[in-house]
Amino acid sequence: MKHKMMVQIATLAKDWRFRYQAMVTRFSSISTRKLPKALSTLTSNKCMVVSSDYDDFHITVKRHIIKNVLGPNAQKRHRGHRDTMIANIVKDFHAHVKNNGIQPVNFRNVFQSELFGLAMKETVGSDVQSVYVEELGRLSKHEIFGILFKDLVEVALDVDWREFFPYLKWIPNKTLERKIERLSFRRQAVMTAIIKEQSKRVTSEEVPYLNFAY
Repeated sequence: MKHKMMVQIATLAKDWRFRYQAMVTRFSSISTRKLPKALSTLTSNKCMVVSSDYDDFHITVKRHIIKNVLGPNAQKRHRGHRDTMIANIVKDFHAHVKNNGIQPVNFRNVFQSELFGLAMKETVGSDVQSVYVEELGRLSKHEIFGILFKDLVEVALDVDWREFFPYLKWIPNKTLERKIERLSFRRQAVMTAIIKEQSKRVTSEEVPYLNFAY
């Protein structure tokens, strides 16, 4: 009888739903925690894959992303991208020494540009240099980086004093709210434009110089 009970417990422990329910029961804040206004808007209320693991869809997508970007086979497949990134970084450093002599070099700008390019290659298939967005016009690579990453990180770090005083949330903070909504709108518009361009490339069977298929 005792052995049978232990087998049943072990079987339940293997089920992620059971483990999740046990954690939620023990730590209710896991599923009920409320994100700050900025993060709630920027993550579409926890709907972004990287910020949610509450159902089969997000768990499956996370697993595929990790496997196809960070897995052993993916690392081999993307070796060329990394080699290109390193070569570009070295070239930028040499160009700086040649043109600016002993002037200090801004490592952040160099690594930032190349790492963003690597991320774009591994996600949409090419290092997007510019994109036309209906709502915003044509944007450069630097502007795309600002909208998709830099601006979002900065606004996520903005502190809304109302989060510390829930009973005062009725007091408006229009400046911050408008800023968050504007950045969220711009991010959505840029991502939609990039996805549309990639879809056209796939439909027309155009193969970018660094495209990849899973």
